[in-house]
Amino acid sequence: MSLKYFQLNWKKIIFFLVGGLMLCLAVYHDAELYHQPIGEVIQVKSLKKTSVTDNFNNHDVSQEQRLKVKILNGKSRNHIIYLKNNFSTSEAASLAYHSGEQLFLKLHQHQSKNQSVIITGLKRDTMMVFLCWLTIFLLSIIVGIQSYRMLFSIILNLVLFFLAIKIDVITDAQNVIFIFAILAIAFLAITEFLVFGKGRQFLVCFSATFLGTGISLIIAITVLLLTHENGLNFEMMSYVTQERLPLYLAGCIIGSLGAVMDLATDITSGLFILAEKNPTMTFKDFWHSGQNIGKTVLGSLINVLLLIFISSVFPLAVLFIRNGNNWNYLFPMLLSLGIVQSLISGIGIALTIPLTSTLTGLVLRKEVSHE
Repeated sequence: MSLKYFQLNWKKIIFFLVGGLMLCLAVYHDAELYHQPIGEVIQVKSLKKTSVTDNFNNHDVSQEQRLKVKILNGKSRNHIIYLKNNFSTSEAASLAYHSGEQLFLKLHQHQSKNQSVIITGLKRDTMMVFLCWLTIFLLSIIVGIQSYRMLFSIILNLVLFFLAIKIDVITDAQNVIFIFAILAIAFLAITEFLVFGKGRQFLVCFSATFLGTGISLIIAITVLLLTHENGLNFEMMSYVTQERLPLYLAGCIIGSLGAVMDLATDITSGLFILAEKNPTMTFKDFWHSGQNIGKTVLGSLINVLLLIFISSVFPLAVLFIRNGNNWNYLFPMLLSLGIVQSLISGIGIALTIPLTSTLTGLVLRKEVSHE
């Protein structure tokens, strides 16, 4: 491709770079905005190391650090304190701290007027802001004005998601599936409207995604009822304080929706572009073209689902195996729920190809016949 077709808006790039640098600096020095005490590590001294071996012959090294910390906010601002930090080199349950890092602290005042300090965590807001800024910067440069629609849909969907969780908590989890089904419809409508606008493409993609997700969920619920959920250990859903099955199905709705919506959007966009270039296409042409687009995307999309699932369970899977568990125990206790959820999404994906091809073909064939 000739370089003349690839033009950069240098004013926009400079604006984003300067703005991003100022934003990161502002967040790094925002300790006064926190009520919780924050300290900056200004000096680190490494102390003794101890080799550790557990019952399963896993080797690790425990090390102690002496930290010189300057408190950045609150009544003790600018005070210098010295802390000890014990961590393992694997950093499985503890971290090694370095100069320049900022820490959340907990100050305890005892009756003897002595003060003890506990490190509660690492302050990561600067890194989070930097990553968000980098994402927005790249989207703005590469995608252009469409990126702002995407970001708006993400922010709006996140607000709705937190609102749904709040409603779930307030109602004591009485209507979990209903709440998240409505949330999924809202996600779908907002995202597709911002992608396609108000028109036939929106209606086709919305309908195909809704049907694909809905039918796959109905199939999943039917199979779970017929098999009495045999082989699925819902008790392995960590930190759940409400009925697990409805919450699991709610997660399946959201997970399946994302994959199905992606595929439906690809097929719908491709077929509408084909219709513009070749207005004499018949329903059969649209059907076969939709099938071909779906088959092309299907493999990569299913692999994306698989890789996302693998990445989510990989640390725990390694931990299970290193602690003497075998694959026969690992699969039902750790992998089964995620695999079933991926299968539900896979069913939705498979159904979406003929559904989207059929709906798009009917709409566009009708337009051709009127012409």
